[in-house]
Amino acid sequence: MTGTRGGQGEPAFATREAVVAALRNIHPFSALPEEMVARIAPLVRWRSCRKGDVLFHEGEPVEAVFLLRAGRAKIVAVDADGREYIMHMLGPGDLFPAVGLFTGGGYPATAEVTEDGTVGVMTRQDVLDLVRAHGDIAIGMLTAMEGRIRYLQERIRSLALRDLRTRVLEVLVRHMGEQLTHQEIAALVGAARESVSRVIGEFKRQGVITRDRAGRWRVQRAPTED
Repeated sequence: MTGTRGGQGEPAFATREAVVAALRNIHPFSALPEEMVARIAPLVRWRSCRKGDVLFHEGEPVEAVFLLRAGRAKIVAVDADGREYIMHMLGPGDLFPAVGLFTGGGYPATAEVTEDGTVGVMTRQDVLDLVRAHGDIAIGMLTAMEGRIRYLQERIRSLALRDLRTRVLEVLVRHMGEQLTHQEIAALVGAARESVSRVIGEFKRQGVITRDRAGRWRVQRAPTED
């Protein structure tokens, strides 16, 4: 393993340059000078992850930050009745969690892998040391967090002001080409799966959306009004 701290089952990088290139694809590090990214590289442990793996549970102490190189994951919260709400769907280049890194405490939600991939892990202390020493890294982290907050604000606005058909269509547009189940869409829009399935069935009949054999959604045109 080049440029990473060892661990069983980690994907190998052939060269130091390959490690740096992988980190340059993580959003907070993408604008950093190469020599600075090279200093970060030895602090990251890379490992493979499988669909269904839980990277951290809600309430556990925030001890690490995760860098998604490949695959997908979801950040979920569960209410007292066992209903799941998806806070974020994450893809390659995302760094998470966005909350708890600087203030400590527990993870605000649970992170579960939804598509096989590769994740890098940095300890919270290593990240804090980097932020204290390098202002560019601090700005990159804050920019990524601001983007996450803006997304949550838009989600809140959508839940409060838009009807279910509009919310479902917004999710399908945002996640076009991804493999989302009806249950995951329901968890994103804050509605019962049965209601979401009816809306999806209506959109399919109108030719608004299609789904390929791999389960990936495509939005073809705007829906018509009832």
